[in-house]
Amino acid sequence: MPRHPLLEPEPPEETQPPQHATVEEERRHRKERLAAALRLFGRFGFEEGVAGHITARDPEFTDCFWVNPFGMSFKHITVGDLILVNHEGKVVEGRYHVNQAAFAIHSQVHQARPDVIAAAHSHSVYGRALSTLGELLDPITQDVCAFYEDHALYDAYTGVVVDEEEGRRIAAALGPHKAVILRNHGLLTVGDSVDAAAWWFITMERSCQVQLTARAARQWVSDELALSARTVAERAAAEGAAWLDAVWRRSLLVMWCGLGVLLLVQALTAIGTGWTVQRTAGLVAAVVLTLALTGAAWRHRGRGGLLAPLVGEDNRLSTSRTVAAGWLLLVAYAVLVQAVQLAVVTDADARAAHIDGLQLPYGAGLLAVLAVTCAVAVLVRRVVVVRVQGRRLQKVRAERPRAGDLLTDDAGRASLTDTQYLLLNVAAVSFALVRLSRDPSRLPDLPWTFGVIVVIGALMYVAGKYAEGGRPVVLSVVRAREPGDLAAPIRTGDDIEIRGTGFVPPGAQGPDLLARTVVRIGPVHVHVPLVPVAGGFANPSDGLLTVPVPADVEPGRVEVRVVTAAGVETNSYTIDVQE
Repeated sequence: MPRHPLLEPEPPEETQPPQHATVEEERRHRKERLAAALRLFGRFGFEEGVAGHITARDPEFTDCFWVNPFGMSFKHITVGDLILVNHEGKVVEGRYHVNQAAFAIHSQVHQARPDVIAAAHSHSVYGRALSTLGELLDPITQDVCAFYEDHALYDAYTGVVVDEEEGRRIAAALGPHKAVILRNHGLLTVGDSVDAAAWWFITMERSCQVQLTARAARQWVSDELALSARTVAERAAAEGAAWLDAVWRRSLLVMWCGLGVLLLVQALTAIGTGWTVQRTAGLVAAVVLTLALTGAAWRHRGRGGLLAPLVGEDNRLSTSRTVAAGWLLLVAYAVLVQAVQLAVVTDADARAAHIDGLQLPYGAGLLAVLAVTCAVAVLVRRVVVVRVQGRRLQKVRAERPRAGDLLTDDAGRASLTDTQYLLLNVAAVSFALVRLSRDPSRLPDLPWTFGVIVVIGALMYVAGKYAEGGRPVVLSVVRAREPGDLAAPIRTGDDIEIRGTGFVPPGAQGPDLLARTVVRIGPVHVHVPLVPVAGGFANPSDGLLTVPVPADVEPGRVEVRVVTAAGVETNSYTIDVQE
């Protein structure tokens, strides 16, 4: 049965390179492909004045190569315009002059690589742009993976190549690869045919364009993040103000509700035992204290009401201030209870008997603990201020106070020193309240063991505050390298990695604060680009920053410093920036 041409097509023939019966046919084929490749380069806009050339080895005289003539537009070249140049740079066939740069580069490449039939070089826009950065192509797209570990960087520039020795160095840098990036110059590709060399150049130029576009997009994302971070910060400030306004109202509501609960409890417990002077004194003292706190909250309503004295300069709840405030309220309430009881007693003898019953020496422990906690609050504030001014401690302002601030450090991690100090004092205050409720006729006495424990906790707390933090330090600055990069000095346009510690202050992990990080390279200030990753940012990080060296930096020895989001400047690190 005959084969149906549509249902059962013939298997396709494998594509093979053209075979030529004679050397003349092979020469003619290479020259035709060379002229076509030059026309294609002209169509893509790869020519730049008299720069750029493609060469094809002659199939018979292998130490000679065909090349486009000097000064002729790529778009107009025909087979008859091509010239044949020997290993000495002399035109042995053709009526035009040879470009000396073409001879200096291509003659050495053809000599070093006998397997190379053709080589292409031009000053294309994106190839030149990437060459100024002194970096290889990254395997970021499917097409560019063809160059992965198969291209090199010639990281030297001595001007227009007219010396054969320079051509030898370029050929050595090319090595066994299919392409080489010439620093501050352009691209060079080779192949086992004219078609291959031309195609590798075209796709390499496009790959350079993709990489530069992706990098620009990443920088745009960073700039957008910085801009949106400022918007977020402004919105957070407005939300924080609204939150503080709500807090002072809610705190008053809670306080007066607590007073109502106290009245209810006193009334219920008095059913079986009767109402006493001590109950009256306790309620009156609570009302007086609540009225005083209400007035204070109204005065500081714009800063959170009752929270205002407990919030530090960094807009976080202060553990030391909260503990001192707790003891102050306890002592004030206990003293008011005693004062009301004395005011109720009208008889002089009864008042004297009541004063004797107060046993004031027993209240010395309570007053001593109050003095210690207040002294700790003052001392810790002074320690923090001195260390911040001395650039040994970094502080950034929080969005708003949180209850967790009492048990954590600025980064939100659990703090052992804060936790132990708060819990010890909560236990001591609770013990004193129980003593006062059992015997309201005198100030509550604290056993000396409680006093010692509170003092030890206070010493540990102060020591912890003195030891925390540290000044950010730059340990080294190196040129950022990708896998496969050659060692090279730092030049303008390069990315540099700044390694050290303390670049991100505790609590500054948000984009609005990270966007404030600045690197000073000599007199030039460079904002650190934000590089987002899942769960945070890869740049900047606490121990590593990556920034570009701007063109404004003058070549020579320059100092590098980092200014963190807290405004603290690191030590200087000197680097050599070359032209």
